[in-house]
Amino acid sequence: MMAAARAYAQVSTTARVSTADPHQLITLLFEEALADLARAKRAIESGDLAAKSRHLSHAATLVAALDASLDHNKGGEIARSLATVYAFVRARILRASAKNDADQCRIAAETLGEIASAWREIG
Repeated sequence: MMAAARAYAQVSTTARVSTADPHQLITLLFEEALADLARAKRAIESGDLAAKSRHLSHAATLVAALDASLDHNKGGEIARSLATVYAFVRARILRASAKNDADQCRIAAETLGEIASAWREIG
């Protein structure tokens, strides 16, 4: 049953990505990263280390994609500030993974959530 749910989620995500404009794509990256951080937090709390690793790895990849999407030439100080925030979030993800620390997932999600909220407001 879980495999079917994952397959459905993948199809849903693929459909959303294929029809999204650039702003919506960034929104999807935020949404997926935040969902992975929440899943990783629950996995740590329940002792499911395999799920923790999977979700934190995916969240880190998504945050790296957000960082790579920054246009430092056009974005100037804002892009530099966001790069610093993304580095902070990646450091929290690494600490959560290394120390099995659910609170680091919470900190990463709160930080990323603030940026995601601001991004949605400008959409």
